[in-house]
Amino acid sequence: MKKAFSFLIFFITFTSFLFAVENYTTQTD
Repeated sequence: MKKAFSFLIFFITFTSFLFAVENYTTQTD
């Protein structure tokens, strides 16, 4: 259960990171 929770947090953080990068590249383009 704890492992699944950690994976969920990792997934959310990773998705947020990708979203931020996408926003940054779109902004500079």
